[in-house]
Amino acid sequence: IITERSPYIARTSFTLPQSSVIIADWAAKNGIKKVVSIVSDYAPGADAEKSFKERFAAAGGQVTESIKVPLANPDFAPFLQRAADAKPDALFVFVPAGQGGTFMKQYAERGLDKAGIKLIGPGDVTDDDLLNGMGDAVVGAVTAHLYSADHNSAKNKAFVEAFKKANNYRPNFMAVGGYH
Repeated sequence: IITERSPYIARTSFTLPQSSVIIADWAAKNGIKKVVSIVSDYAPGADAEKSFKERFAAAGGQVTESIKVPLANPDFAPFLQRAADAKPDALFVFVPAGQGGTFMKQYAERGLDKAGIKLIGPGDVTDDDLLNGMGDAVVGAVTAHLYSADHNSAKNKAFVEAFKKANNYRPNFMAVGGYH
């Protein structure tokens, strides 16, 4: 239960681990056995990785390598190459939402998508606002998240309409966290 109104506190104390556990369950049920994790080196990255790793291991999976990247990192290439060299079934990825586009571009440039290394993680990497700019590399990525502006319900449609009217842009997961 979220007891704080701050979207940062709510996201890091409850929803990020929850989304990571959902992806661990999905991975285990879909034949993924060996994973390399790549997470930003700060508290939310550690939370995401810990939650994923514990649940995935309990289901018989293995995180063979944990790669931490600097928080404000514009170049993921060396970390992605290290992950590719490990030849995992999938990468578990957590980077802040604004870095998802850069990450996906470099994931494709390194050929991880073509090598059959699936990308999985909490939905920050595939935030709704970034998807259109990610190109075909994002096709096949599997993420779980607490919110999408495309959720088809009367309550969400009303929220999206009111938010757009007030702010001149579409809400994302941070907006709904603040609204909650």
